[in-house]
Amino acid sequence: MLLGLCPAVTADDKPVIDAWYGDTQQFGSRGNTQPMINILGSIRPSALAANPYFRVNGGTLRPFVLGTDLHRLANDGDFNLEIDRASLKPGKNVVQIHVRTPKGVDVTRDVEFQYEQGRKWELPYKVDFTKVSSIQDVVEVIDGKWRLTNDGLRTAEPYYDRQIAFGDSSWKDYELEAEILIHRMLPDLQGRNQGGPPYLSHSHVSFNLRWAGHPDDGFSPRRDWQNLGSLVALRADLSTPNRGSYWWMHFGRGVKGRPAKRSLTVREKRLSVQPDTRYRYRMKVETLGEARARYSTKMWATEDAEPDDWQMVAVDESERFASGSAVFVVHHSDVTLCSIVVRLSEP
Repeated sequence: MLLGLCPAVTADDKPVIDAWYGDTQQFGSRGNTQPMINILGSIRPSALAANPYFRVNGGTLRPFVLGTDLHRLANDGDFNLEIDRASLKPGKNVVQIHVRTPKGVDVTRDVEFQYEQGRKWELPYKVDFTKVSSIQDVVEVIDGKWRLTNDGLRTAEPYYDRQIAFGDSSWKDYELEAEILIHRMLPDLQGRNQGGPPYLSHSHVSFNLRWAGHPDDGFSPRRDWQNLGSLVALRADLSTPNRGSYWWMHFGRGVKGRPAKRSLTVREKRLSVQPDTRYRYRMKVETLGEARARYSTKMWATEDAEPDDWQMVAVDESERFASGSAVFVVHHSDVTLCSIVVRLSEP
């Protein structure tokens, strides 16, 4: 028996490699949301998984990190393989995932995926997630476990920044409308020193507009997701329980080699958000001129009439992201994304 392991696990056992979204996947069939693709899964028991590496199409061996890292990798043995699209070939590609047991036994699993180059994600784009049979047919999962339910696409394991992406890196001026069903905001463990992932006493449900992918920040997998034009968040703070949730917007951190940018706009009027209630987001981005862009947003309960005016509008005077896809981010919350509609921005 191995020290520290459950008595049922011995050194003669082998870990199981699980690819969460199947042994056959696809990327690029609609377009490219970011420079990388993500192959997600877990290897358990992680104590039996040493020397983890992967290779693409029989190429160079590349080590990877097994969770938890308290950020993108929630549980022991979770992995997120980041693969540069530029390294892929059109058509069939194969990722071989490998670990070695304490007794030196190699365990591998192949994940095959089809990759299509050069496609542009067309607008308008519309998804009713209650009518979807495969998540990867309509969006790309960036982080975490998601599952399809009768209401839509739901966080299967709420944690730090669960993310999906849709749209194209070439998208410039567009308007996004989405229906969400909020089950719970604010995690059970409250405070930043509980031994879990970063929390900072708040949770949020957000959309990123003009997202350009994770920059190279020295972590594996990369953690800094704020290569974006703007984040639009419905945020709940532990420190203000009686004031409810509120709109919050900030611009991205800029790009590597350029000064950081953190302009912030807050909707001061608090929103009374009720659990197990459906809400609609509407937001858009418009180019105003060279290095200038306007971001507008509003939210309302589905049973209510849509507000006539935008609830929050901010102009970025030093826009560094002229285009980019859209990302749905669920931070320490349990939320279902019911539907999305994306179209070109109207004046």
